[in-house]
Amino acid sequence: MLQKTVKIAKENKCDYLMSVANTKELFHIFYTNGFKCVREIHFNSFLDCGQRIFRRRMTDESETLNLMFLKINESMPDPKMQS
Repeated sequence: MLQKTVKIAKENKCDYLMSVANTKELFHIFYTNGFKCVREIHFNSFLDCGQRIFRRRMTDESETLNLMFLKINESMPDPKMQS
């Protein structure tokens, strides 16, 4: 799905893709595919009337949201071109 998203962005002449990783697994997927983390925000920072908006997931130890960007011309290679 990520490969297809990059392809569509290229076809539409986008310069960048942006995404938010809210788990360690998503961060790893984005990072290993060329995305750079430009901002990290602790879940405790998101408050509504003093109450936390995000609750920690039982299956994940993530404590932050990560804003991720991919510069399209530095994007991941086409898997069909790899040997």
